[in-house]
This record gives sequence, structure tokens and C-alpha cells, in this order.
Amino acid sequence: MVFNSLAGHKSRFLASKGRGKIKDLQARSPSMVTMACIDCGAVHFEAATLREMLTAMMPHYFEDHKDIMAGESSVSRETWMARFTAAFTELQDAEKI
Repeated sequence: MVFNSLAGHKSRFLASKGRGKIKDLQARSPSMVTMACIDCGAVHFEAATLREMLTAMMPHYFEDHKDIMAGESSVSRETWMARFTAAFTELQDAEKI
């Protein structure tokens, strides 16, 4: 997993001014997920939500996976989307550990 600055950092830190309060870094910023293209693995994208990930990957798919975008692949769009969603969710859940 790749972490974007402090977004995925799981450790805790003490608040400033020595008050001893503990804050969770993850609560301060959304967790970013880094995901490789599920069809070629050649490129990686980073996003906080499934929708953002799909949007980030679209130019790559229109350029390098035209058959999938045109629905000419041996895999149905529904099957592809289920596979994509499962892969994203697995990475997102791993970030929360």
C-alpha cells in the first residue's frame, strides 16, 4: 500500500502545547487508496472514493482498454464493475487496519 502524506498513517500523535490529548490522523483527512489498473497493472491511480477512482482511471481505459469501454470484451460490464468494486473495497478496507 502507498500512503499519501499523512492520510494513511495509522499511528497517533500528541496534540500541541503538551495537553496530552491524542488525535487520530486518519480522522483529520480522508484515506487515499492507491490502485493499479485491474486489467494491465501498468499504471497506478490514487483516490479517496470509488467514484473518484473510476474518474481517475477513465482516460487510461479510453486509451489502452478501448475494447472494455466499448463493451467488446469477453467480460460483461457488470462483471467488470463488480471486480473493480471488490478490488477497490479490499484496498480501502486494508487502509483502515
